[in-house]
Amino acid sequence: MVTFNLASPRRIAAFAAFVFVSHLPLASPMFAGTPAGNGRCSAQIDEAQVLIKAGKNEEAREVLTLAIQACTPPKSVDEKKSLAVAHTKLGVLLYDQSAAQSLFHSRKAMDLDPDNVRSSLNAGAALIKLGQYKEAISILEAAIKHGTEDTDVGFKLEYNAGFAFTRLCVEVGVANCDAVRGEQHFLRASEVNPGIADTYFQLAAFANDFHRDSRRAMQLFKKSCDLGEEAGCFQYNAFKAQFDALEQRKQKNH
Repeated sequence: MVTFNLASPRRIAAFAAFVFVSHLPLASPMFAGTPAGNGRCSAQIDEAQVLIKAGKNEEAREVLTLAIQACTPPKSVDEKKSLAVAHTKLGVLLYDQSAAQSLFHSRKAMDLDPDNVRSSLNAGAALIKLGQYKEAISILEAAIKHGTEDTDVGFKLEYNAGFAFTRLCVEVGVANCDAVRGEQHFLRASEVNPGIADTYFQLAAFANDFHRDSRRAMQLFKKSCDLGEEAGCFQYNAFKAQFDALEQRKQKNH
């Protein structure tokens, strides 16, 4: 099969991993519309959610810190779940400022409420940002295995697991990572939500760099382009120009 170099430095593309932060692409506010429970800190968590929706993140961080202090140690199952919510929300708010602090609070949430895979999603995103790809894969795949009825969370878990493999493959080389497993996560992500342009961009990079199939890559870049990804359009046009040039040379030789 014909293979081309990608037309930009993004071999196995490097988009940011998804985390539950309202200003990141495709993400939605943390636990929007979800009650905080009946513990001592539930009112403060609800207050923090109002502040987050209003864009007052610094104030929300202060309220969540007080909520965590109020509910530690938790005295009931409800308080345990409320405390997990508070840690998760605070971890999200700290993601851009400090991935390490975001990871700390996400881990706390995972310990307090293992059934809530949103905290695993956020922990995985923080680990990717910190370059700890193998641990990110482990946490994200465990959350995928656990399962969720929230299709948006399910999509992001699959996408982030694929993305962690992407970054690992960039770091150690495609021959030294389980690229097939990473690609499968992106394929499942495309099945859960077929309308996300970047998933096809990532799949195109796998098609070109791993399978050495630039025609398939070009088709996937076209799909990414059709869904609004400018980088997909750029790559599609670059690949198409190279195939057109090859075809013209063939015709001249005949």
